[in-house]
Amino acid sequence: MRVLNLFHLTFIVIAPLLGLFYFHIGAITLFHSTVAAGILMVLSMVLLRRTKNIPWCGNLAIFVAWASLFVIVWNTEAITIEGMINPGLILNAGLVLLAVFFGGYLWG
Repeated sequence: MRVLNLFHLTFIVIAPLLGLFYFHIGAITLFHSTVAAGILMVLSMVLLRRTKNIPWCGNLAIFVAWASLFVIVWNTEAITIEGMINPGLILNAGLVLLAVFFGGYLWG
């Protein structure tokens, strides 16, 4: 519960700062997407505190982090269509292990 809460709080602090950076350089789409990801993470944290459902909120947090990362990578043209279909093994393995950890399997 503490680790998931810390992940939420870290993402909530970093997303608007990253959004301000994108606003400063003129990438308005990325500004809106990172601010929206921060708001979704706030909603996920509120849901976690009200329901105490760690697997559901952990998977929601991973999805928001993955979706915001995907939008950033896609709009900065740092990924090709082949990379979208078959993303990096390290990124996938890291996200899967983080989802397993947030799901309650601490040995994952």
